[in-house]
Amino acid sequence: TITAAVLPNTPAKKSPTLRPGQVPRLPFIARETEPAIHTTPTPTPTQQQQQQQQPKPKRKVLVVEDNKVNQKVVLSQLAKLGFEADTAINGLEALHRVQEYEYGAVLMDVSMPVMDGFEATAKIRELRGENYQQLPIIALTASVMDGDHARCMRAGMNDFLSKPLRATLLQKALQRWYTHTTTATAT
Repeated sequence: TITAAVLPNTPAKKSPTLRPGQVPRLPFIARETEPAIHTTPTPTPTQQQQQQQQPKPKRKVLVVEDNKVNQKVVLSQLAKLGFEADTAINGLEALHRVQEYEYGAVLMDVSMPVMDGFEATAKIRELRGENYQQLPIIALTASVMDGDHARCMRAGMNDFLSKPLRATLLQKALQRWYTHTTTATAT
């Protein structure tokens, strides 16, 4: 019978006589099934290697600022924008830090003891390696006199923010330069 052929574990019964055009009914067997569990597939070793090889944007900023109050303000604003940060209290310390870690950007006060921001920027640009030439260095200064912006650019800085620092301007500067560095390193 059809039932025995299709469902071999079903005992054979005498098939009813079918009329022309009539479809035979097969018995419905309900089976208990496990509920579907949706999981994220575990990446294969090859996928993990590919993910590790893809360049990731650097979300860590070096804040070079000798004034503790200004440091706290900048660090707070960076945290709210989703950035991690390290600090240096003068240009010489900043010069050492950028050689120890590849930062996504540097916020550089221009007036500090030991080594000011202008000299530190010039020395960073003299270091060997493309990353030192492309590293966005954003000047932070309380001085907004004529010529300050041009002096920062001549020193090798990429941008200029005046103090007191406004969070919206900091965010725009970081977006501008992070887009630039991410594009430059990804190509």
